[in-house]
Amino acid sequence: MASKTSSWRVALLILGCTFVLLVAEYWSTANSIAEQWFTSTYSHAVLVLPIGLYLGWRRRRQLVSLTPTPSFWMLIWIGVLGFAWLLGELTSTAVVQHFCLGAVMVSIIWGEIGTPAARVLAMPLLFLFFAVPMGDSLIPLLQDFSAWFAVKLLDLTRVPALLEGRVITIPSGRWEVAEACSGIRYLLASLTIGFVFADITYRKWGRRLAFLTACALVPVLANGLRIYGIILTDYLGGTRLARSADHILAGLIFLSIVTVLLFALGMRWREEAPREPLKGFASDGESTGHASTAVKATASVSRLVLFAALSLMVAGVAPLTAKFLSQRPLVVNSGNLQAPRVSLPWSPTGRDLFGWRPAMPAPDTELAQGYLLQDRVVTLYVAYYVPGGKGKDAKLVSSTNELFDRIRWQSTREGSAEATIEGNSVSVHQTSVRSAEASLVLWNWYWADGKFTSNTYEAKWLLAKSRLTRSQLGSAVIVIATEEQPGDSSEAEILRNFVGHLSLSETLRSPKPKDTGGPPSR
Repeated sequence: MASKTSSWRVALLILGCTFVLLVAEYWSTANSIAEQWFTSTYSHAVLVLPIGLYLGWRRRRQLVSLTPTPSFWMLIWIGVLGFAWLLGELTSTAVVQHFCLGAVMVSIIWGEIGTPAARVLAMPLLFLFFAVPMGDSLIPLLQDFSAWFAVKLLDLTRVPALLEGRVITIPSGRWEVAEACSGIRYLLASLTIGFVFADITYRKWGRRLAFLTACALVPVLANGLRIYGIILTDYLGGTRLARSADHILAGLIFLSIVTVLLFALGMRWREEAPREPLKGFASDGESTGHASTAVKATASVSRLVLFAALSLMVAGVAPLTAKFLSQRPLVVNSGNLQAPRVSLPWSPTGRDLFGWRPAMPAPDTELAQGYLLQDRVVTLYVAYYVPGGKGKDAKLVSSTNELFDRIRWQSTREGSAEATIEGNSVSVHQTSVRSAEASLVLWNWYWADGKFTSNTYEAKWLLAKSRLTRSQLGSAVIVIATEEQPGDSSEAEILRNFVGHLSLSETLRSPKPKDTGGPPSR
């Protein structure tokens, strides 16, 4: 038993050295993860590693009977994850890079200690993924659900309410379910604590999964109930209380109480852990094979070192490839976009739409141009990105890309529409927005690898494909807008007619040098 304990100490030492070198290989991603840990949404992630070590320590009696034996087939999975990280790097998709680095670390642990030991450590290994900052993509969904759920409760209690996007209007005022009210931080914290509780309290996987499902559903429903309570207070005359209260702090207290009640209920189905006898030391019979054991231990250490070295080599291919692909030829320049041509009866115009303008961080160049058909104006906006452009803030697909100024405009409806763009049928994303002055209908889609799409995942794949092949084609976010006039529902037809007369590819494929006198970029 002493030799097995020694093997585990050696394995842990090798794993520690391996992770230091792995972090050095993926330093930018590791640093990005650490930065997210100090935000309010992911502050719980700082505790994941020490708690994960504790969950593993609780299984030491089971592990001591096993010998860490590398599983070399995990090198294939590490290579797959490295390639996925490379795609995330090429498309500036931080969540993919974060997840893949976390998965590579878990895979190295699995491969180093072997499948039998990994089965024993299944829960602690899964728990390590809570250190990966994932969840931002859920925020819009949580906002939509919370707004819908609150309105349904208002309807049940006969409170007149109108839902427009994420804005709830009642007779006493208007309320918007903002990102801070989505409940994402409560959901992530509840799942993290619930995972630890399920591991310590339950033995059967069915009960663990059932409790984790409850930990996901209860905070979401409770957040909708919280929003309902705030709006109901306003409706019943407590406007000053509803609007002056610290909603974040009140929500934290309310959801903490709900979580405590959930855990108290979960204790009713707890399962006691089976008691395991202490393992004895080596017997006299075992001592006669000491020389044989020493040889096996030496061979085992050699295999552990070999796996660690190979895993670092396989994992290191992705960052080296990314560095090579980032070395772009100097002939690439951002240039200026020329206003795309349109065929009659459309014509260019200097009129705009109430100062509407998207906000895209760090594009290499932008274009905003109005077009006129009789009395209807359509504004075309293009944010253009060259291959390997302005850095991490220049992202074709990003949650920081705003189609409108959220201080001035509010989204009232979202959906999709079909359009024919240069002979190709494309499904575009449609958004209705409203301000104090007007209402607009927006269509947006992407251009990547020479193709049009509104699907964010397809756009990322096309962008990654373009960069893998070192294509000199850029990429672009395209938005068109027209005014939504009272009593007239022809906005979609106006936009569909406009794109049918628009020639975009020539402009996007050949941006002009900056000294040609083209329209100035912002």
